[in-house]
Amino acid sequence: MVTISNMTMIPKGVRMRNSPFITVIFCGTNLTRLPDDLGQAWDHAFTFFFELSPGLKELPASVSEWQVSALSLSSNGIEFIPKGTRFGDSVSALSLGFNPVRSIPSSIMELPSLTFIDARGTDISELPAPTSIGQGSSSGGDGGMTPPKVVEAAGSPMCERMLQPPAPGESGGGSEPQTIVNCEDPLTVRTWYPLSQSFKYFAMTSE
Repeated sequence: MVTISNMTMIPKGVRMRNSPFITVIFCGTNLTRLPDDLGQAWDHAFTFFFELSPGLKELPASVSEWQVSALSLSSNGIEFIPKGTRFGDSVSALSLGFNPVRSIPSSIMELPSLTFIDARGTDISELPAPTSIGQGSSSGGDGGMTPPKVVEAAGSPMCERMLQPPAPGESGGGSEPQTIVNCEDPLTVRTWYPLSQSFKYFAMTSE
């Protein structure tokens, strides 16, 4: 775990094959890129958190090798995710929150295990599938193989649009919801790693 550091790159020494790391956290760094070998080096990990690194603006092409369950890329500088980008099939919870990213490729929405997406504070205006707002907001699906998803989207153009009264004749999707969009989540916590708790711990141990 690395938090609040001037680190600009992930050393090769910690990226050795068959590393025992279960949880990998880099929060509050000066990273500008992620190496291509992370999925191979940390193949036992269940969690990748690469957060609060404004200089991190793009993802490596090897993200499909990231076979983790929880993946957070919160509060970085990611503006664009190329069409066809696909994380590992085991990813069930994903955060793109508080990045200036404008869209989520359908290849990500179609991940077989993905059930939760944090898109708060992004510039995302719509999802690849039709979405409408109701009690929590749901979109009709076509009964595909991907599981229903919850998308936290407070502070995004998508929520601003969805919270507007529907135009005459406009209606929601079908009867089997595939996406639930929440526009009410608070924007106070911008990383999945509890950085504030670390500050409290460091303050206590330094007294």
